[in-house]
Parts: sequence; structure tokens; C-alpha cells
Amino acid sequence: ARQLSAACGCTMVPAKDSRAVLNSEWKTILFTEDVAYKVLYGVARVTKEKETVSGDNYACACTDDQFMMCLSDGMGSGPEACRESETVVDLLEQFVMSGFSRETAARMVNSALVLQRKDGMFSSVDVCSLDLYTGVCEFVKAGAATTFIRRSNWVETITSTSLAAGLVQQL
Repeated sequence: ARQLSAACGCTMVPAKDSRAVLNSEWKTILFTEDVAYKVLYGVARVTKEKETVSGDNYACACTDDQFMMCLSDGMGSGPEACRESETVVDLLEQFVMSGFSRETAARMVNSALVLQRKDGMFSSVDVCSLDLYTGVCEFVKAGAATTFIRRSNWVETITSTSLAAGLVQQL
């Protein structure tokens, strides 16, 4: 890796699925450029008073160049709200990991929720995608609470004016 880095003029690291131990056997090892940003995250959960299950669900996924976080709040509380938001998070994660853009995935999830039940199933959608090479962060929000980005001496807000996923045909 050191020799490749010197030859390429950038930091090279073994790919995630590469061998960790080298021996006398001939093997091909894939190297990739090291990302400029690393992500450290934590999660805290609190249930509504007298409830045993939270209506919020989340997922974090990392590829070679992107880190994605998805948060969904099922409307109401308890097991039903949990199932609704869990469905949203699972579908979004599957669509994005399959190669769909975040916007297309959100539209497909919205369509699935609109078609799923007559009484309507809806949940907020809050997706944040971070490019680990450039540090550029993109947000997709539908009915989600304001996001606050805090830096050393200022705070930026990202707000959504759209309704929650599943409420309207066109998201």
C-alpha cells in the first residue's frame, strides 16, 4: 500500500473485502484510494410515555464511497407506527443499495405506501447521504423534522416543506 501510494500520488488502501493476511500463495489484492472522511455515529432511542416500542426506525449503510443514514418516524406510537417506519427504512435501504438514486427510492417508497392500504400508511422520511471523498452531504426529506448542522461557530438548518411519505400520490 505504501509503494502504491507513492506511485499513485494518493493514499491507497486494500479494498474492504481483500485478504488481511498475506502468505506464499499467489493472490490478487484490490487496492482503492482511501476516503478523505470517516464517519463515527451513535444512536439513542426513547419511547413515548407508557409505550414499550418506539415508532422511529433508522438504518445506516456504507459503501466504498458513500455513507447513508435514513430515519423514519411512523405516525402515532407503538407497534403499528414501528412497523410502518420499519417498512419505509427497509424499502429505502434496499432500493438505494440496489443502485437507485435516493430521490427515486423515496418516490418508489411513497408509491408503495399510497397503494398499500385504503386508510393510508404514512411515515416521515429523512435521508442523509455523505460522499466520503468530497464531504458533500445531500438530504432527502419528506415530512421530516428540521436537521441542524453544527460547526464550530455557526449552525445551518435543513428543513422540509413536503408532507410525509404515503400521504399524497406525488412526493
